[in-house]
Amino acid sequence: DVAVVALNDGAPERRVVVPKYLGYRLKEHQVEAARFLYDQTVESLDLLEDPDADAFGCVLAHSMGLGKTLTCIAYMAALLKDPAARRRVRTCLVVCPTNVVRNWAAEFRKWCGRDRHLVGRVVVVDRGARSRVDALETWQRLGGVCVVGYDFFHALVGKRGEKKRKRKKKMDLAALLDAGVVEA
Repeated sequence: DVAVVALNDGAPERRVVVPKYLGYRLKEHQVEAARFLYDQTVESLDLLEDPDADAFGCVLAHSMGLGKTLTCIAYMAALLKDPAARRRVRTCLVVCPTNVVRNWAAEFRKWCGRDRHLVGRVVVVDRGARSRVDALETWQRLGGVCVVGYDFFHALVGKRGEKKRKRKKKMDLAALLDAGVVEA
């Protein structure tokens, strides 16, 4: 069985669809949650294509074990694989507790393993300073999903990171702050 899960309504050519390999794995509450994420963050392709439209956000929170990670992966995969959405959404940023950064990467491999293009664009930022900068630069250049821990994210964009940013102007921090954030 292959389920077609559209995140939005409308004409077939304007639908943002979860990749089929993920669609049939989603339970009904996960489909509803993915649609909720879309409605709260994108709302419509027309708004997404409008450079003057304000960005929105939301929080997806519930008990452990209900599939929030898979829901978020399906949502991000739908946006990153849809040609119309991809014109505006090239990157997604997952900010999570440091101890689950590697788990997020493993979940992408588990659920999207057949999709080498998507799995190949999941960047994990959890090693030394030089490799972190390299990983962020690769993510910004190629697009895809970047998974980073709370502490490192805060160090980059918070007050603590101001001195480092002044010394090293290598990274475009705007990409971190406007990246399609999924906070876990």
